Amino acid sequence: MKRSLSLIAAVMVAIGGLTAQDDKPTEVLVFKPFDQTKFEKHMKKLGATDRQIASFRKNVQEESPKHAVDDLLLASFKDYRDAVALAEKGDPRAALELTKVLDGNKDEYVQSYARFQLAQFFLGSDDPEQAATILAEFVKKNLGTTPLDSEVIYFYGSALAMIPDRERASQFFGAFLREFPNAPERLRSSAAQIKAELEQQEGMLHDISDVMRFCERKIRKTDTGKETQDKQKMVIEELQKIIEMLEKQEQQGGGAPGGPGGVKPAENSALPGGEATQGPLKKAPRKVAEKWGALKPGERKAIEAELNGKMSPRYKKMLEDYYRKLGKTGPGR
Repeated sequence: MKRSLSLIAAVMVAIGGLTAQDDKPTEVLVFKPFDQTKFEKHMKKLGATDRQIASFRKNVQEESPKHAVDDLLLASFKDYRDAVALAEKGDPRAALELTKVLDGNKDEYVQSYARFQLAQFFLGSDDPEQAATILAEFVKKNLGTTPLDSEVIYFYGSALAMIPDRERASQFFGAFLREFPNAPERLRSSAAQIKAELEQQEGMLHDISDVMRFCERKIRKTDTGKETQDKQKMVIEELQKIIEMLEKQEQQGGGAPGGPGGVKPAENSALPGGEATQGPLKKAPRKVAEKWGALKPGERKAIEAELNGKMSPRYKKMLEDYYRKLGKTGPGR
């Protein structure tokens, strides 16, 4: 019963937001290729050796620009390297340490990669709201800086779909499919499939929303005749169909809206990891909540103390929400 009520709430929230979403302008996204020469000059000014630059160029050819940039950043910035090491282990402190990198390290490339790492960590912790917040920041400040743009847009769409913010998720998946034809096929097929499902669900919700507005107008005019009653019955029946569909997805492992699987593709509810799942940019393990529960009280208090230190209020609020939610999903909760 509680599960059905939560699903009803999710559906009603989505319907209630349709009118506002209709007026929401589509973000204007401007993409440009990664400037490898600019990056190399930047790193040389910071002290990168000829040997490191040669290794970087080799990695670009043999692996990918994404990982080549990350490898050089890891070798050059200890604060970033230490935070990433925690993220790779699924250590809950990684969210704090990556945020401290964002707050304290002003290098534009480190900021870009730290944001991407942090968003991946939030997604691995089943917290799409915080992931979307960080990816929105990346879109605003870092597009065109690194070779991460395609995956950022894909995972931003994924996070929005999990929340769910269907219209904007569909917009970002559309931008991903349009602007990155050479992205890994597993990401492109996943984006196309989820986008189609989002648009199907959006259409159903719009239809129900139109009927609900019809009923509202009639009731305001005190017209509660057979036509109005039939329309109200139809709304209830259609809502029940959507709830049954969501419950079926949840039973199959896809999760309700906002759950760990987001909007469930037909055959596989898990989001493809893309290139970022290999090497230094792999996603955080999905056991972060368990590791949070395993921390000693003193370790959790140390995190709380740092949150009350010199940190921008925006990031402080974000981390407080994240750790509060993490504590509610830990062992025994």
